[in-house]
Amino acid sequence: MKSQPQQYKETLLISKTGKSNSILLIALNRPSKKNAFNDTLYLDLISILKDVEKDDSIHVIVLTGMGTYFSSGADLGDTNFEQADDDDDDDDDDD
Repeated sequence: MKSQPQQYKETLLISKTGKSNSILLIALNRPSKKNAFNDTLYLDLISILKDVEKDDSIHVIVLTGMGTYFSSGADLGDTNFEQADDDDDDDDDDD
């Protein structure tokens, strides 16, 4: 039996289904922005995945999106994703 979707933090809806509620449905919930990833959505998704990692009752995770789109990618107008530090690049040649 499927549970009613519940708001998780600011940008996700979650519900459980399947035998013993062992399937977790995670829906990106920014349909007005075509579920584009911003910092908040990224951090909320990381948070739920860390929480689920500790829950032995969840056997499957299904990631979907609300509205017409799964995700249109990064929300370039509302994102401050940290860029990789050039000093940590292993491919640099110091020759």
